[in-house]
Amino acid sequence: MALTASQQLEIMGKANRLPQKLAASGTYYRGGLMVFNAAGFLAATGGGVPAGVLTGYGFEPGEETQIVPAGANPVAEIEVGLVWVPFAAAQSDVGSTFYIADDNTITKSAGDNTHGLICKGYKAGFVLLDFGNIVAV
Repeated sequence: MALTASQQLEIMGKANRLPQKLAASGTYYRGGLMVFNAAGFLAATGGGVPAGVLTGYGFEPGEETQIVPAGANPVAEIEVGLVWVPFAAAQSDVGSTFYIADDNTITKSAGDNTHGLICKGYKAGFVLLDFGNIVAV
């Protein structure tokens, strides 16, 4: 289910922050899982290439949500690295490929996704996904 408010995701180890442009006509929340859409913009819906976690750079001060109008592509920032993402995990999930369904949902089913993320670890209720290494499927 897509985000309706900002969330705080735990980043493990060193991560890189990269500025990117948001896709037009969307609502974005800090902490959302982002993909690159076919046009190369950050998007909050699945089906694109996994990008990273939205940090909100470029948002107004104190703003947790940004509504982007049609025709606009403001710059925001994503954090790229190892991220603990909520999921009902098991030890057997380590090494599996996960896919972004929306800015708050991951799945082990590829569906329309052509790229995924490898699970590097698990803990109760979370999997550790590596946004620094995107895999084609």
